[in-house]
Amino acid sequence: MDKKHKREARSLCLQILFANNFSNGEFDDLFSNFYLNQDSDLEEISYSKKQIEYASRLYSYVVKEKDSTDKLIESKLVNWEMNRLAMIDRMILRMSITEMLFLDDIPPKVSITEAVEIAKQFSSEDSSGFINGIMDAIYNEKYSINNKKKI
Repeated sequence: MDKKHKREARSLCLQILFANNFSNGEFDDLFSNFYLNQDSDLEEISYSKKQIEYASRLYSYVVKEKDSTDKLIESKLVNWEMNRLAMIDRMILRMSITEMLFLDDIPPKVSITEAVEIAKQFSSEDSSGFINGIMDAIYNEKYSINNKKKI
């Protein structure tokens, strides 16, 4: 999958995570409700099988690793509380941290870059810089030379 299609898959995952926040469902059910049952007036969005599979895989990991990613996020917040973060920023961080730490086929720096770009699309003007800062702090902690993990 090329860069553009992978970003679309991440964006799909984010939107399904957002829907999950209100209905707590499985990826397939939320995807069906969100995309396949649209009114005909809405813009049609078409995803490839690979994009849906990637979004579903990422979604599953985000849900599974939510507690551990939230602890990481909280550890990097300075004079701020997790519940004060915008909902969409929390979701972008959870998704991107999960991708960076739990999906071996994605280079960590790509996950950071994608988090910033997705924040520019879905969140406020200041969110991309904030998200970049949190992601960089986690990257530096997890992948520093002192921790001897490969980048």
